Amino acid sequence: QTWERLLPPVGGGWEGAGRAQREGEGSPGVTALHFVRGPQADRFDGEPFATFTSQSYTVTPRSDRVGLRLQGPEVRPTGAADVISEGMTTGSIQIAGDGQPIVMLPARATIGGYARIGTVIGADLDRLAQLPPGAAVRFVEVPLAEARTRTLAARRVLSEGQGDGVRSAEERIRMQADQPEEANQAAQPDDGRAQSSESADAA
Repeated sequence: QTWERLLPPVGGGWEGAGRAQREGEGSPGVTALHFVRGPQADRFDGEPFATFTSQSYTVTPRSDRVGLRLQGPEVRPTGAADVISEGMTTGSIQIAGDGQPIVMLPARATIGGYARIGTVIGADLDRLAQLPPGAAVRFVEVPLAEARTRTLAARRVLSEGQGDGVRSAEERIRMQADQPEEANQAAQPDDGRAQSSESADAA
């Protein structure tokens, strides 16, 4: 997939990575990453969750194909940061023991042991993969229905190509997302699989 081809090798090496879009929902120079709540989001209720969604984070040089390691205000869960190891997807947002987020990328392990506050939606995985060290990001929570709509719209934009080359990908996704949900669903094959809020991949 597109985002896998744009990723640097394990252990770093971000030279040549694509330039990320900088459309930070009211914050110039900050990339907005939309997410849905994860399975341990309730551990961060109150001030921790408010901090996570209101402050920006910076991509660190420690990032690689395994995960995007971020630096910013600490987010501390209620109780311990670790959990019984369980499966996780690309886009899963773990909060490590130091209170810093790690967004999992394609070379991640199949299971993880830190609490997951959320999952970046499928529509934003491309921009997630392009973020170089020093880039600023902000997490924007969306409901599951909007996550699905945005992801279906992003897939339609990709299938239709670059269009007139004037509108940005994000603008075209927003235009597609404004169309009725029935139209978006009609453009996608229905394989009958149940969707989980943890993956938010709108497959």
